[in-house]
Amino acid sequence: MTNVVLRCADQRLNNIVHKKFTNDLTLAELGGVKWYMARDNMEELFEQVEFAVDHKGTKEVSLVAHSDCALYKELGEDDPKQPAIDLHEAATQLNERFPALTILCYRYDIETHKLEKIDVIS
Repeated sequence: MTNVVLRCADQRLNNIVHKKFTNDLTLAELGGVKWYMARDNMEELFEQVEFAVDHKGTKEVSLVAHSDCALYKELGEDDPKQPAIDLHEAATQLNERFPALTILCYRYDIETHKLEKIDVIS
């Protein structure tokens, strides 16, 4: 079984992602979930997750956002709460589409180098 982690392609996340998600299939896009949301293309993410479920036995998807993300700045979304809002939205959509999957969300603080699990689905 291979789980999936969707993360931002920012190289500052490389070490922590490789340590935490050692054997997971990693999807890296600029801005992580924001990449799909800003392009109104969550369907592409769903297709990738569906492939992982069907061919890799995926049972869990982890979404990783981080502070100081260049895509958010580029889009003019400087509110530090916005990545958590987007994680919530993406997790909700994934949960609706794949109710059998466990969806976990994490936030990495670039300054403190801390990765924390955040609750986004009530």
